Amino acid sequence: MKLMHYGSDRYDPAKFQPIRNRHSFVKPFGGLWTSPINSNWSWKHWCLSEEWMTDTLVTSFTLDIKPEGIIVINDMQDTTEKLYRGNDLIDFESLATTHNAIHLTEVGERATRWGNRYNLYGWDCECILILNKNVIKPSVA
Repeated sequence: MKLMHYGSDRYDPAKFQPIRNRHSFVKPFGGLWTSPINSNWSWKHWCLSEEWMTDTLVTSFTLDIKPEGIIVINDMQDTTEKLYRGNDLIDFESLATTHNAIHLTEVGERATRWGNRYNLYGWDCECILILNKNVIKPSVA
């Protein structure tokens, strides 16, 4: 799966930080945030529409990841079954021991942005959060 990361011109494995839970927040520390290259609602699209951090869009790199162990989120039911697992907070550290990445699809972003306490408000675009650096394969665009 071809992905894009913005804000840096190359992948540096030494900069990859392990996933750590973040108290009372729907995003973890660490990992690597990316968007599928062919996404209609990627990080780049969101930044341009919000006029936010557009200066970071001038540097980017592409990468591939192995397709195994990716949690796909398409709707609110996926968040409760695959991410929250009946808890009030997502245990990203636990997920990182059994999965390689979380893919919030474009449809999933819209479906999980608002709603019950299991929403993903703050995951603003179609994205893939890489939890495990061993699945990353840097590539040429």
